[in-house]
Amino acid sequence: MSILYHLTILPPAHPECEAISQEVGALMRRFGGHLTYVNPNEGGLIYIPRLLFGFHRLHEVHFLESKVRLHHLYNPDPFPFLYLLLLRRPVVYSLTGGVTRRPNLSFLARMAAVTVTDEESLARLRNWGLGNVFLVNPGIDTARFTCHPLPLESEIRLLVGSAPWTKRQFHTKGIAALVEAARKEPRLHLVFLWRGVLWEEIAQMVRAAGIEKRVTIFNEVVDVNQVLAGVHASICLLYTSPSPRDS
Repeated sequence: MSILYHLTILPPAHPECEAISQEVGALMRRFGGHLTYVNPNEGGLIYIPRLLFGFHRLHEVHFLESKVRLHHLYNPDPFPFLYLLLLRRPVVYSLTGGVTRRPNLSFLARMAAVTVTDEESLARLRNWGLGNVFLVNPGIDTARFTCHPLPLESEIRLLVGSAPWTKRQFHTKGIAALVEAARKEPRLHLVFLWRGVLWEEIAQMVRAAGIEKRVTIFNEVVDVNQVLAGVHASICLLYTSPSPRDS
């Protein structure tokens, strides 16, 4: 089955460092298909709101519909992207960030299927009456990761496994809060897995907090298993308050 994958993120500088890009890449190698980025804000002078995402690709998408049987969109929150209603093939909407608030159920009901990655989101959506929602576990193979207990001594090393796509996400994803926590707690050492976006911004934030010696930023492809061996715990940051600018 040929599938057209829709990503609402900006094209990543290092796709191999981004989880959804890895998952889509694995699916395309197995099933074939095409990939389109529906966020029009790459290099733009004016911010385009999420309600208008995808419309600039609509002609291209309609052309590709003759070659595919299904659309598959990935997005962290259940935002109602209007262009999806203009597609001629069925749409699968995968929610990668979970569901905590009641979404636009009538919009989601018009999708061929909605997928979530956790039992709590599945239960919420079904309790709210959505019948086309399914649980699909993340597609990243975790078998290659092993446990490396690190003795807790004077320093606490915390791995931060999710970097922002926009400047606003430094706050909505909690990056700024973690930097502030490290500034206040001298035992805390932060280890960031970055993705080639907003590198100067995080470096400036760390310098301004005066914690350069207690922050490690990997901005290239690394062996995550080796990085995990050097930390006490890891944290994956999600949106605290989704907004149109956090796409």
